[in-house]
Amino acid sequence: MERDTGSRADTAEVQVLEGYEVVRKRPASYFGVGPGDPGFPLQVLQSVVADVLWEFHVGPVLNVRVVIESDRCFRVEDDGPGLPIHPVGPRWDPAPWVVRMFRELVAGACPPRGVGLAVPTAACSQVAASVRRDGRHYQVDSGFGRETRLTDLGPAEGHGTSMRFVLDEEYLTSGAVLPQDPAAAIEAAIDTPLWSGKTKVRGRVDVRIEDLRTGSRVLRTVLPNGTGRCSACIFDCEDPLAGQA
Repeated sequence: MERDTGSRADTAEVQVLEGYEVVRKRPASYFGVGPGDPGFPLQVLQSVVADVLWEFHVGPVLNVRVVIESDRCFRVEDDGPGLPIHPVGPRWDPAPWVVRMFRELVAGACPPRGVGLAVPTAACSQVAASVRRDGRHYQVDSGFGRETRLTDLGPAEGHGTSMRFVLDEEYLTSGAVLPQDPAAAIEAAIDTPLWSGKTKVRGRVDVRIEDLRTGSRVLRTVLPNGTGRCSACIFDCEDPLAGQA
């Protein structure tokens, strides 16, 4: 079989597993708990943060911002190069990578960043992503029961990705909300074997966590250990940029 050397993955490397329905029917297989568990929203948040830690660095430090907007809504932003827009395979799959990342469960695919985003998307009624890459601005709209759409908004400066997730209230029970101390919960997750054994960081990552419900802002810094895996956060302080807009 002829290989498309111009694409970043080919048919032998990509295996489409299943869609949103299998995640919602077997959530414990993906999050460790079900939607009736009070900790389910935290598991969704952690899966998105774990994904962003894979991101390539444009500078010496990858800056990540986690914003808790409400009990069931959060944003995760980074100043990496932006989620990939190029087609999965120009000859056999013209769909942009960023669309497939939110729409399908994909294994064995490259790039690794973003291939897990369909899992948290399955638990959300609405997902929106703003991507700045290669001098252009793109908008992605997705969510359970929605068509995943990519819109080219035109030329733009800068680079990075901002994602907003709204958890599906019809899927969750009434007591399932994001924790009151998200910074501690995220740090605890980074120190678990699941994260430290599977999530690679490519250099220093500064994670600023802001909770609009309480007004708290803290900074966590993640460094790779000798194998490139996550190490414990070394800073625990008020965000030095907290007073800035």
